[in-house]
Amino acid sequence: MQESAPLPTPKRFKPAIDVRSAKFLPGKPVFITRKKSRGKFAVGIRYERKVHEHLALLALGVPGLNYVESPWIEFEDASGTRYCQLDGLLLDKTNRSALIYEVKYKHIANAWWQLTQLYEPVVRVLLPTYRPICLMEIVHWHDPQVTFPQRYDLTSSPLKVPHANKVAVCIFNPRTHRGIQSDGCHERESVREAAGAERNA
Repeated sequence: MQESAPLPTPKRFKPAIDVRSAKFLPGKPVFITRKKSRGKFAVGIRYERKVHEHLALLALGVPGLNYVESPWIEFEDASGTRYCQLDGLLLDKTNRSALIYEVKYKHIANAWWQLTQLYEPVVRVLLPTYRPICLMEIVHWHDPQVTFPQRYDLTSSPLKVPHANKVAVCIFNPRTHRGIQSDGCHERESVREAAGAERNA
């Protein structure tokens, strides 16, 4: 869990500053186009699809839990109208808390920037009554020597958030996580424990 001096902002990354409004969109904006993924990018897309399937199964049938796959959001910040797409968003409507996911095939510092400097500020405005808003990077491959901007928590489950005020990193292998749906209710309580810890802090 490497932590060092502040890292420079990644190239072409634009943080959300002074977010004033935000809303869900019904789908991808028509003017945004993407080329077909190939090579290592295609591997990442396939992995992300399996993560979505697993998270949707975990939330299925659990009262109050709602998993939203890859939602598009339109928001306005200091630079004007912008758009972003989360990898995943888990809403606990019973406890009014949220968990934002960033899915990466390999653990990478860019996940921290996307989660903390873009998605979280946007979702805080988008969902003003949901607190805490927890953050998690889900990875297939984790290298502890990768330099991360802040210290983070490793967690064994995509629903288990040790501390609401730190980014959690979950190493998720679709093959070894088959059948874990039965643990969903127990893991769900872990999210609620983190929520309660933040409120009582």
